[in-house]
Amino acid sequence: MNVRPAVRRFALPERSITSIAERLGFAAAERIRIGCLTVVMPDGRRRVFGDPGSTRRGEIRIHDEAAARRILLHGETGAGEAYMDGQWSSPDLEALIEVAGWLEGVLGRELPGQVYRAGTFAPVAG
Repeated sequence: MNVRPAVRRFALPERSITSIAERLGFAAAERIRIGCLTVVMPDGRRRVFGDPGSTRRGEIRIHDEAAARRILLHGETGAGEAYMDGQWSSPDLEALIEVAGWLEGVLGRELPGQVYRAGTFAPVAG
C-alpha cells in the first residue's frame, strides 16, 4: 500500500496578503525612472515614485486596500475589476495607464529569468 504524506495547507489572513501586496507594489514602483507615479492610500498617505519634476505623471487613489491584493493575485484583470468595483480611481486614467506601461516595460527588462506579463511574474521557458 502506497501512503502519501499529508500535505499541510494554510491560508494567510487577508490582511497579511494585502500588506504583502502593498509592499510588492511599492517595491515595483520604486523602479520607475521615466515619469512620476503618486499613490494615495485610503488613510491619506501619499507616496511619490519616479521623477517628481516630470511632466509625465500618473496618480492612483486607493479607496479599498483590497485593491492591492486583487492586482497582485490577478494582474491586469484584477486591476480592472477593482477599478470597476470602485476600489481605486484616478483623476487622469490615461496618464496612469501610460506610467504603468513604463513600469511594466522596466520590470520585463530588469528581472532576469522572469517576465512581467499581465500583472504576474512567470518563469521564462528556456
